[in-house]
Amino acid sequence: MALRRVGAVTLTALAVVLAPTSTVVAAAQDPVPPESAGTQTVAEDPEFLELHIDNVTPSTVTTTSDPFVTVTGSVKNIGDRTVRDVSVRLQRAPAVASSEGLRTSLTLDQSRYDTVGMFDTVAGRLDEGQSKQFTLSLPLRSDTDISLDITEPGVYPLMVNVNGTPEYGGAARLDDARFLLPVFGVPGTPAVPPDISSPVAVTMLWPLADRPRLAAGCPVPSPNRSVSSTTTSRPRSRTAAGSTNCWARRSSPPGRASTVTTPSGTVCAWPSTPTC
Repeated sequence: MALRRVGAVTLTALAVVLAPTSTVVAAAQDPVPPESAGTQTVAEDPEFLELHIDNVTPSTVTTTSDPFVTVTGSVKNIGDRTVRDVSVRLQRAPAVASSEGLRTSLTLDQSRYDTVGMFDTVAGRLDEGQSKQFTLSLPLRSDTDISLDITEPGVYPLMVNVNGTPEYGGAARLDDARFLLPVFGVPGTPAVPPDISSPVAVTMLWPLADRPRLAAGCPVPSPNRSVSSTTTSRPRSRTAAGSTNCWARRSSPPGRASTVTTPSGTVCAWPSTPTC
């Protein structure tokens, strides 16, 4: 699955589910407040180069993960001229601190991605229509080498930045691709486990004034019977796949035999015909 620049909405939703419990609240929130001037950038279609991310490994970091983040992707020349000195690098922004940040972190100005790796050359020359694969790898943390400097769990916005020099122009950042990296725990020695002292609260609603009237395998229960009586007093039919479905009695006019209705709406004779 290729990920585009600010359009990596799929990973945004994924991070809401996978984010560490102490970092974000995966719940409905009020509208996002306006950001201060200069903190966001409007996505523009690339003019010369187009960057795609094909894979991120690991997609979720734990204490037992590989201590390196590896990104594979491709760069394509979509412009009308040759681009020289094409190079890419990996950058990181500060960890997301709120659920609102999940919606806005991928649209921040590239200057906010201030933890940067070294540029890696993709191609010395990329002509019109040509594309080139690349692989970037950077340690999560390191005391001696350049790294992403991720020292504690969280959800981190990452960006791959591609630079190049189009003909008749100067060197510039020509495109980027962004994604969220959920970090449950930081591998290494010593490993940093997640903080579980303040887990996200979970609410479960259970009716107190009524009995449940639906159960798995019984999608058509009798309106005046509880689940227990419905599932024990009705005949069952085993489908070809081996699953057992419950039948619900359907009322019949006086003088006519009772019938049952299957979940699919097919009417069977009651009770002599066990299957439809």
